[in-house]
Amino acid sequence: MPETEPMEMRAKELRRRLAELPAGRTGKRRYPEDVRAAVVKHVRERKREGVSEAEACKELGIHAATVHGWGRGRGAVRAVEVEPEAPGGAVTVVLPSGVRIEGLSLAALIAVVKGLS
Repeated sequence: MPETEPMEMRAKELRRRLAELPAGRTGKRRYPEDVRAAVVKHVRERKREGVSEAEACKELGIHAATVHGWGRGRGAVRAVEVEPEAPGGAVTVVLPSGVRIEGLSLAALIAVVKGLS
């Protein structure tokens, strides 16, 4: 079975789960935490495959801004680049916005990441 089939099956199951959620009085849906986590996981997997966040969300029938908001502060959907460790044990992290965090020890980097999750 090709690798894309399991991903397509997971996307179809997620679309079904999303469609079954009832709308509230205002017409908006409330997404349970387990559904949010599954959607964010799917989007992250698709991004690793080279698919844009917007396209991965479109596959599920949900707006990218909604999903992006779910990831904010809890390991956002965006990727970061960690450069190789410099002499002396310092780590540099480059965020997609171009912000650089330099001079972190590995332990400090781990503490920062844990604080964000």
